[in-house]
Amino acid sequence: MTMNHTGSVLIGWMMAFTIAPWAPVGPASASDQPSKASPSAPAREKGFAGYVYRPLSPSEARAAGLPDTDGVVVKQVLPNTPASKAGLEEGDILRRYDDHVIKSESRIDEVRSLYAAGDRVRVTVVRSGKPLTLTMVLEPMPKQYSEARPRTNVDEALRSPRTRFSLPGLFPGRVVEIHDERASLKGRVSPDVVKEMVVKGITTLTGAGPAKSFSMFFSKDDIVGIKVNPVGAGIISTHLEVVDAIIAWLTDNGLPRKNVVIWDRFDHMLAEAGFVPGRYPGISLEALQTMDPDAQEGKSGNDGRWLRPDGRHASEGNFDPDVYYFADVEGPKDKGYLNQHVFNGKNSYFGKLVTKRLTKIINVPVFKNVGNAVSMATKNLGYGAICNTNRLHGPLFLQVCPEVLAFPCIRDKLVLNITDGITGQYEGGPSPAAQFCWPLNTLFFGTDPFAMDMVGHTLMVEKRKSQGVRVNEHPRFTEYLRYAQKVGLGITDVSRIVVVKKCLVGFVVQGSPLNGQERLASPGKAAFRRSPPVTYTAGNLDTHIDGGAVLFLEYGFDRLTVERFSSGSGEITLETYRLASPESALGIYLMSCGKETVVAGVRARNTGNARQITCLKGRCFVQAMGARGGDTLLPDMVRLLNETLDAIAPESLEDPFVHLPRAGLIRGSERLIRGECGLHSLVTLAERNYLGLGGPVTAITGDYSDRTGATYTRILVDYPDDGAAASTFLALCSSLDPTLTMLGRSDALLTYRSSNGRFGIVSRAGRRIEVRFDLLSRP
Repeated sequence: MTMNHTGSVLIGWMMAFTIAPWAPVGPASASDQPSKASPSAPAREKGFAGYVYRPLSPSEARAAGLPDTDGVVVKQVLPNTPASKAGLEEGDILRRYDDHVIKSESRIDEVRSLYAAGDRVRVTVVRSGKPLTLTMVLEPMPKQYSEARPRTNVDEALRSPRTRFSLPGLFPGRVVEIHDERASLKGRVSPDVVKEMVVKGITTLTGAGPAKSFSMFFSKDDIVGIKVNPVGAGIISTHLEVVDAIIAWLTDNGLPRKNVVIWDRFDHMLAEAGFVPGRYPGISLEALQTMDPDAQEGKSGNDGRWLRPDGRHASEGNFDPDVYYFADVEGPKDKGYLNQHVFNGKNSYFGKLVTKRLTKIINVPVFKNVGNAVSMATKNLGYGAICNTNRLHGPLFLQVCPEVLAFPCIRDKLVLNITDGITGQYEGGPSPAAQFCWPLNTLFFGTDPFAMDMVGHTLMVEKRKSQGVRVNEHPRFTEYLRYAQKVGLGITDVSRIVVVKKCLVGFVVQGSPLNGQERLASPGKAAFRRSPPVTYTAGNLDTHIDGGAVLFLEYGFDRLTVERFSSGSGEITLETYRLASPESALGIYLMSCGKETVVAGVRARNTGNARQITCLKGRCFVQAMGARGGDTLLPDMVRLLNETLDAIAPESLEDPFVHLPRAGLIRGSERLIRGECGLHSLVTLAERNYLGLGGPVTAITGDYSDRTGATYTRILVDYPDDGAAASTFLALCSSLDPTLTMLGRSDALLTYRSSNGRFGIVSRAGRRIEVRFDLLSRP
């Protein structure tokens, strides 16, 4: 799946079929137009352009005199390629492909799928502030430019000598689950119960008592760093009570409090999650860097908190210049990126805290999802121990986790992982989403973080299915775990993982989601202080939604307004997303809300609970989130939401699901899919955007129950004409994913069997393509 990111991308190919009408920019002769695949012709060869690009930053757009950040910057033009022959130059700002505006990196992938080898494409660039049109004739991909993941320096890390503590640690492949239904009751965590769970989990893992277990991992002279996950304070961050219990176990067995460090990457997040000196006297609280969220969001023009007078980041000295993770990917060079990441360039430096001070690390992540994968043990360190990470999400994504953990400063010091599953989140991650949280009341223990993530992934899949969330079980979502086993960092083969389950009180169950447990009060009238609103556009949305902006861009994102209201210790955040159309807003709402649980008093279609409410009105998708105020914030969340909703104009929307067959349809499962990320979250039939979704081409989907009670899913897509549907169908057939076995194929029908033994059908009738998958019996 292609994610919105900030790295460099080699445009090595363009898919071999046309799925939308082509129209040139300006006058063009017939010979300038790309040839189109006829409905009965085989898919044509993939095309190649031959340049490397990176995102266009706001400062570069302003310097070029552009009114927006549409486009990408040409970073390199490869010799003797269509791009070089056309006259494309390094530094050109590429704005259009024929009549297709390049809104973002994800838009490049969508547009390039319209062209094949032999096509002529007219590109509009801005050079030295002036527009210029060039014509490229695409060629077949040369072997030396075949697409590959960016080069990294992980081999250097893997060659370093190992110690007895090196991953996968003292107990490879062993994961202990401790469950106690008393751990969290009505949202309140019991410190005594959690302390009992921590001791029980560690001793069960080691098979020894508390003191001997301590001596297996630590000496009294160690400097022990507890890596927490403070993202989503009050919703899904590491619980203070879990950290309290870990510190109690360490100090009870002789480790001085001054030898304990609670740490994370960002200082403001630690404070927001409650990791403050007053709570932890005698304990060091350290962050790898300062990020000024006010400056990042444009609420303050003062960069003095993070930027030194010489123009360098104030946290630069916190990172080790000799220890870094290299990835051949660059990020933007504007101040907003530096605020978050400290350095430009291709090196992600490890914090000196990790490389020089800490002698042992305890990893305390949380139990939550990131799409169809998990954001747990390995991601907490993979993206938390280094800087300059935003550029890595798209081209490398979860591959970063095993590669960062391969470096000795993590690999040889990470002796214990305790995943905080007091609260779990099964959808919407890695961002906090209260409507998808539930009281799991389980802690997970192990020395092998990759085995722990594999166990967590399995549980997450079960939970998502139980809540009616469509799960794509394609192997790509656990590829990083198998990679870790291949290089000797963990055990991820499920036949070799040993899971030990202990239930102190209650039954080891997944629990019920929080949404549906509350019925809500009428609005209150507390006085709130309102911070200046912050607006995000397509160019910088990913700085607010780390890793998830591409979904909004696929649906037709216009702008986001974020407002914060505070009263005493409580805070309410309102996010108003304006989309291209009411249909776009509905698509985002349905993908975000899960099973709808109506909040009384909200004057629009909505779902939510006492922590988070999601609404839909017109072309706007609106969310209210409460932090640090508990259920007492609910009435004011409703009041502030209604004030926002009253200012949004209502717009009519025709039923987009009118063509979904009614018989057997499971109510509430209907979804709209606009692009690649949403499509791959359902099913992977081929690489890239294989159904050509985007713009006017939208898929409708729903889950169905057959006569036996088994469920399967249908996807329907209507194309502009019969030819576009035929070309898309033929291209899909020719590029079927290698994990699928083709059982039969004709001009309008494809049947296959997936790796999990289920079956699927892809059929075409006129301008419509229908996909049915997860069928129990062969069609």
